[in-house]
Amino acid sequence: MATAKYEFPQETPIRQIDAYTTPLKVYAGETFEWTTTEPAGTTVIIQPIAGQSWPFTEASYSVTAGSPTAAQVNATSAGQVSQFQCSPSAPTSPQTIAVATNLYSPCNDVNIQQGQCFGWQNSTGKKVHIKGTGNWPKLHEIDNGAIVLLYVDANVAAASYPLSVSEPNGKGVCSDVAGNPKIIVTTPPVPKGNRWRCLIKKNAGRASGVFPLRTRVYSGAICRGLLIARRLPWLISKGLQLSVSTQARLPR
Repeated sequence: MATAKYEFPQETPIRQIDAYTTPLKVYAGETFEWTTTEPAGTTVIIQPIAGQSWPFTEASYSVTAGSPTAAQVNATSAGQVSQFQCSPSAPTSPQTIAVATNLYSPCNDVNIQQGQCFGWQNSTGKKVHIKGTGNWPKLHEIDNGAIVLLYVDANVAAASYPLSVSEPNGKGVCSDVAGNPKIIVTTPPVPKGNRWRCLIKKNAGRASGVFPLRTRVYSGAICRGLLIARRLPWLISKGLQLSVSTQARLPR
């Protein structure tokens, strides 16, 4: 089943988004308005974090309760995911912003990585209901001409998720030839030229051991070998503890 190319959406109502929203979901070329529920007279500053990409046309924004501030997403920012911050700080800080990788027709397959965002753009001429045939994603009701954005959390397992697409009365929307679509979730690629972090240290409270506390960086193959060896009796007898982390990759 073919996937859609990125197309700029039709005219849709301008969304209002609270400055403290996270994850913040937008699409390339979108214009929206910042708002805040902070007490009257409080100005909230929205700005990027040093070293992070910033998908907006302005360097920063300020918004006061009752006075929305217009913002525009760069037309070339599709797929960007980064962090930003507010002052005063949001309850969850730093915050995450995800620009949709693509806007898909309800009957198209969706290919997306964990931690990214995509959108459904309904141009079917009718209201549609989209939901997973399993536990994810939940039901989304999309009016004709509207756009709904979905953020794929890192906790969503990498797998294929069949979808049901129908009118509110239950009548199918996608043709019998095409069939119902699916969301294909994958894990982000591992950066090339990086190594895994392996830590060998003494167990707490153990006096024995032949290795001092230290950290060494190994290749992926050696690190995986050490991971297998972590259960060997001699490691325990020597008072050693092996920790292998796939999250803390270090550059060569």
